Amino acid sequence: MPVRDTGNRLLIDEAMASARMPLVWTYEVGRSTTALDLVADGFRAALLPQSSMNADRVAICELQTPNIARPIGLLSRLGQGYSPAVTVFKAEIHKVAAAGDFT
Repeated sequence: MPVRDTGNRLLIDEAMASARMPLVWTYEVGRSTTALDLVADGFRAALLPQSSMNADRVAICELQTPNIARPIGLLSRLGQGYSPAVTVFKAEIHKVAAAGDFT
């Protein structure tokens, strides 16, 4: 579903090739929200990041095989201190990452 040369498409293509599970793409879209809209309007299914899911609009089925994971990063400006809210947020991210609980 994602157009070629996007991060999501590269991850999906690599994971599917490694698992020897070829996909035949019917539609390619530039945004996850467009794919979500297509599915909500009845266009079968789409592979989307969990962060873009909206269970109020579509049924969600987690892909078990292959496992597709996307690294994320937390950016900050060099030499700038953190607000109390950012400090708490960073601590929570580190706690979740250490526990491996990414749901």
